[in-house]
Amino acid sequence: MTPVLETHHLTKHFGRIVAVDNLELEVHPGQVFGILGPNGSGKTTTLAMLLGVVKCTAGTYSWFGEGDDNELRKRLGAILEHPIFYPFLNAIDNLKVSAHIKDAHKYDEEALLKLVGLYERRQDAYKTYSLGMKQRLAIAKAMVGDPEVLIFDEPTNGLDPQGIADIRRLIMDITSMGKTIILASHLLDEVQKVCTDFCVLQRGKKIYQGSVADALNHKQRIEVYAENPDTLLSVLQEHRGLKSLEKKNGVFTIQVDGLTTMELNRYLFDKGIAASHLAQVRTNLEEQFLEILKENDR
Repeated sequence: MTPVLETHHLTKHFGRIVAVDNLELEVHPGQVFGILGPNGSGKTTTLAMLLGVVKCTAGTYSWFGEGDDNELRKRLGAILEHPIFYPFLNAIDNLKVSAHIKDAHKYDEEALLKLVGLYERRQDAYKTYSLGMKQRLAIAKAMVGDPEVLIFDEPTNGLDPQGIADIRRLIMDITSMGKTIILASHLLDEVQKVCTDFCVLQRGKKIYQGSVADALNHKQRIEVYAENPDTLLSVLQEHRGLKSLEKKNGVFTIQVDGLTTMELNRYLFDKGIAASHLAQVRTNLEEQFLEILKENDR
């Protein structure tokens, strides 16, 4: 399957500052691809280059395996930094302006406003909208013209928990429509909940790329407790696949790559130990993100 996006040695310098350094990316149809990184890591600059807003210093990128011209970018919809609307126009008229700029003759404004939850406020001036409503209108604007790929730069930035949840559900709804989404964010919990794949940028360089599922399962940990902790410790240390072992409040937490709780229970039972507590510890993307950054600094 042809990737919707490929970059090769994509680089951007601002004077002596290297904002993006030899970036290699590949995004496939149907993915929700997250670009993660600390502030100043090059996320927004990367998106700006891909949208033709900023000229790259070196390297290339290709949309849909065909290149990077303006005609191809008509198949994209984007929110880059702060979207601009006319404050005294209502949602319908603001979308009409966007459609005119995009030269999009066929679009269903009512369906878009219902999708983003603004249909009941469609006649109200933009200036009366909350921050969350403004962000949802920006997503509707990005979808004018029925683009194949949507690009969102920090779509939940500044929103309260309810607003973040609304945007999360909206992204999931859009994904179910078969769209490919590329989003930059520093909110790891949100990326974990909506993204299928992600990469990590640090000081302009890509230091990791993979699926969210693989990242979360990379270091599975299991909690285990038995009545005789000394014997349990000895048996756990004998396991050839043991990567790490910690003890807290009498409970051992171990890491054995690829070992399930059922397999561990069978192993302990064969050694004459009946575990009274056995549970897999859920890994979150924040732990993996910090570990990735830590490993890159070594």
